[in-house]
Amino acid sequence: MFKKIIIILIILVVLMLLCLGIIFLLKPNKSLAPSKPEAEVTSFQPKLAILSLDSPKVNYQLGETLSLIINLDSKGLMVDGVDVLITYNPSYLKPQFLTDKNPLDTTESVFTVFPLVKIDEAMGQIKFSALSSPGQSFTGKGQVAKLQFKTIHQGETFLEIKFKPGLTNDSNVALAGKGKDILGKVEGLKIFIQ
Repeated sequence: MFKKIIIILIILVVLMLLCLGIIFLLKPNKSLAPSKPEAEVTSFQPKLAILSLDSPKVNYQLGETLSLIINLDSKGLMVDGVDVLITYNPSYLKPQFLTDKNPLDTTESVFTVFPLVKIDEAMGQIKFSALSSPGQSFTGKGQVAKLQFKTIHQGETFLEIKFKPGLTNDSNVALAGKGKDILGKVEGLKIFIQ
């Protein structure tokens, strides 16, 4: 009989310890909780390049020549080249050509090679590519090219650099040596023709 009482006592003690363990696990322990929230871990995001349109002024007279400057800010990254797709309203603006079917003025460009220049006057699109010479990657802020337009209609119009992240058939900025598109932002230009 004594053995039975000891076995029952041992079973009761084990059950009690088991219940206490379950209660301990279910009850939050404030001493184990962090006293301050931990800082969020964020991954490094490099600053991305910007292509923008600029002009010496935004107000033009009908028949006046608009000078459009395409600028690049590489945000400190090394760049081998760009693809630029500009759209405009052909009812308001007509591209002026410097040479036979080439509207680009590249005299002040940070790039040296322009393998593609494509114009669709009916759709109001100009697309071109600009590249650095081998071993001459560009970093910083600089002019990509200049375009001239004749103002042919009064009113307000907008020139835009077409860009959507992940697309390769619009505007892009190529990271030196990698070819990865690092374009993050584009800035268009609104002009007024009187």
